[in-house]
Amino acid sequence: MAEESIQNLIMSAEEYAQREHETPYLFELEKGPKFLFYFGSPHIKDPRSLIFSQIQSAFEKAKPDLVLVEGVNARDNREAVNEKAKSVSQDEAIEMAGESGFTLRLAITNKIDWDSPEPSNKTLYSYLLEQGFARENIFAWEVMQMLSQYQRHLKRGGFKEFIAPYIERFKKQTGWLDFNYAYDQALKIAEGIIGRKIEVETETNSPDFTDPTPWPDRKDRQTVLNKISVAESLLRDRFMIEEIIKALERYNRLFIVYGASHAVMQEPALRSWFARADF
Repeated sequence: MAEESIQNLIMSAEEYAQREHETPYLFELEKGPKFLFYFGSPHIKDPRSLIFSQIQSAFEKAKPDLVLVEGVNARDNREAVNEKAKSVSQDEAIEMAGESGFTLRLAITNKIDWDSPEPSNKTLYSYLLEQGFARENIFAWEVMQMLSQYQRHLKRGGFKEFIAPYIERFKKQTGWLDFNYAYDQALKIAEGIIGRKIEVETETNSPDFTDPTPWPDRKDRQTVLNKISVAESLLRDRFMIEEIIKALERYNRLFIVYGASHAVMQEPALRSWFARADF
């Protein structure tokens, strides 16, 4: 396990709120035979975006032997993910999974090893309960998280239909007794927290509902949904630092494509670890 002092160097949400940075946010670390290229990307699913040519160029520069991408649930179906990535076009990969889908396809078609260093959903939900968050609020948070993702899709078929399989997955992974997993219930809880009706098909502020960053102009309007996101983000960052360090024991050249905020917040810990490491 990485030293606790390294983990403690991950930037807090409050520190990040005071930090200005460009997006995409890129940095490189190199020591001895080890090289890490971190591409902190915006979350985008528009194949016309120039971000994808930038990722392509960075990938070619990095010449990785391992690629790490955000948010790909492949613990039990890795081969299915590989086959899917090979079978779809570049545009289809982007429309399905944004920069992660594009980068994953890039790795697989170039026969480069890949991984997605994410804690399991079961681990996440258990952690959130341990942090004192109520089941109802975790459920509402899960649905609001997916609302933000849904609204990044260029092709939409209705949010209630879109969210149905995710709610079913959430139900299986939590297994809470005497709990109402209905979509309408999640929306009702979220509206109670936010304090107004949510128009899921036309909502323009859905990213703010679960944004973990306490921006100065919105800090006093943060709700329990934002606080859940803070806890989730820290868990994921700590887990990822562990997995990056493990990966560097097996691989020499890492190419990482994650959200820009993760890149910025993890950078101090990764720089410190590289400075201390003896390769």
